[in-house]
Amino acid sequence: MNIAFNAQLLSLTENYRNAGVSKYIYHLLDNLNIIDKQNKYLIFMNKCSYRDISLSNNYKCILTNLNTSNPFIRVLWEQIVLPLELRNNVDLLHCPVNVVPFICSAPSIVTINDLTNFIYPETFRKINRVYLTTLTKISVQKAKRIIAISQNTKNDIVRILKIPEEKIVVVYDGVDDNFYVMKNKDVLSNIRKKYFLPEKFILFVGTLEPRKNVQGLLKAFVKLKAYNNINHKLVLVGSKGWLYNSFFNLVSELQLKKDIMFLDYVPDKDLPAIYNLADLFVYPSFYEGFGLPVLESMACGCPVITSNTSSLPEVVGDAGIMINPFEIDALAEAMYKVLTNYEFKSRIIEKGLIRIKKFNWKKCAEETLKVYEEVCSKR
Repeated sequence: MNIAFNAQLLSLTENYRNAGVSKYIYHLLDNLNIIDKQNKYLIFMNKCSYRDISLSNNYKCILTNLNTSNPFIRVLWEQIVLPLELRNNVDLLHCPVNVVPFICSAPSIVTINDLTNFIYPETFRKINRVYLTTLTKISVQKAKRIIAISQNTKNDIVRILKIPEEKIVVVYDGVDDNFYVMKNKDVLSNIRKKYFLPEKFILFVGTLEPRKNVQGLLKAFVKLKAYNNINHKLVLVGSKGWLYNSFFNLVSELQLKKDIMFLDYVPDKDLPAIYNLADLFVYPSFYEGFGLPVLESMACGCPVITSNTSSLPEVVGDAGIMINPFEIDALAEAMYKVLTNYEFKSRIIEKGLIRIKKFNWKKCAEETLKVYEEVCSKR
């Protein structure tokens, strides 16, 4: 088979390389490259991302220099340029970020990472929301198969977009092998010094945007500090997203500047050590298609508190504490429990290390390849 893969949305800048969609594209391509030596892949990729992918002889890259974060450029690429590039040259097209071309000579597969734009439309800029909403509705109808990255996402597709269940295949994301319990004290000490990390801290990793509920975390953190003898700092790792100024305004309003560190983007090579150094990882997001940071934290032996909404229960299982993200008091109480009950903390860390074995990128690639073969066999 000749398979085309639209990797244009692999992160264009370092600030967004930790985003879940970017990690999905990168690790899926990397593992397909390892397990599949029979099929040929035509990868459409930005020049600035080219160095990130290990290539073998069955991968051919077509490099562009497009700013696909611009909706107009993205429409032009996905709906006009890409179909022209594919004329009679491929057996299958995989679009990993919700959208396939209206007109394409090859059958297509689309990955739906989440339906945030339908469920929390207020968390998107209007132009991006209109584009994604319109194109996703069309794409799920046109695609021969839909890959959902969680059962919850599949349920959302069926419920909101009225797609038959049998058209959708659930293929879970994985966790990178670089995320593990680190024993090298020198490495950990160097990372602590590099980022000026405090001795005790609570960690959040994710884009600073309303959907991630960082404001709720800030309010819970205030309650934790006010009513308990807790001297931990709060460390936030992630790039600035939509409406990020509201977070910094709240930090000033709550007088938290001395207790909070904003690290912005952190390279993947340093992130595992930061998870290892943290006493607790908190991820109170309102909605996630999957929630990779939860897996990464568990893999590093850091206890997890997350939301009981969307796909997050699928990821964490019984290996962490789940709370209603709208209940600030419950979040503060959960944080206090983990930080003070060492037997309970040890128990959920152990469960997390068992839980992560369910998710790996090789398995993701193998199950995706089965979808490719199924679609092509029916041509």
